[in-house]
Amino acid sequence: GWSKVDRLIKDETSPRLYVEYVGQGDSDKPDKSQYHYSTMERADLVEAQWAHHGVKNTVIATFDYSSLVLLELLQRQHERKQQGKPVTTKIEHLLLINGGYFSDGHSHPILTTPLLQTWMGRMGCWMAQRSHFAFNMMIKPLFSSEYDVSAKELDEVYEAITRRNGAMFMSNAAGFVREHKELHESRWDLKNALVGLKNASVKLVGSEKDAFEPKQLALAKERLDQSKIETELIPGGHMATSEQAHVLAKFVDDMVAKK
Repeated sequence: GWSKVDRLIKDETSPRLYVEYVGQGDSDKPDKSQYHYSTMERADLVEAQWAHHGVKNTVIATFDYSSLVLLELLQRQHERKQQGKPVTTKIEHLLLINGGYFSDGHSHPILTTPLLQTWMGRMGCWMAQRSHFAFNMMIKPLFSSEYDVSAKELDEVYEAITRRNGAMFMSNAAGFVREHKELHESRWDLKNALVGLKNASVKLVGSEKDAFEPKQLALAKERLDQSKIETELIPGGHMATSEQAHVLAKFVDDMVAKK
């Protein structure tokens, strides 16, 4: 994950803030029946972290479903400007990796995100928490067949995701595609979200063998003003933070250098 990229980012690209969502890592793990896991909730958490750390301006790098969190944050920033309210944290530049930018672009295989929302998916997460074998069966499809993911790397991913019973988050958070399609199709449309962003660099990165969001980069090229964004297709599967960590670290360094 990002830890592999972080080790390769230049020291001068600092300070850095990694936001751990509720349900992941060392955070609390509230039961889904008592806590509403959602993109809105994650955006609230990011803003709370910015306020706590006194972040006045930022370059944001997102991976996977965090792209939707960023789209919500962009809309909130634009709305505050329109209402004449102060923007306490200015979003300056964006780097989005293998994310979902348009609701009609999602193409997650049926046995992945869609299944995770069902009782079978929750059972699979329960098993993954307790079995390295079951966990690896769920995680390996995120990597390309050309990438020889090592047992050590799989163990590191297992340790990170299952920390404090964290495997259930894969099911708890799996509703983001449904949210995008059914609730916020227009609001979380990248073209709409970029309307209020001025003088900012936007780079979209896709992976050649990404099985989860393979259509999004092509849609961005069709629908967005190419003079205002940069797109790049890199080798590998969905887990670009593992397979192409050195490439992503350079992208982050280059984006921050534009500030």
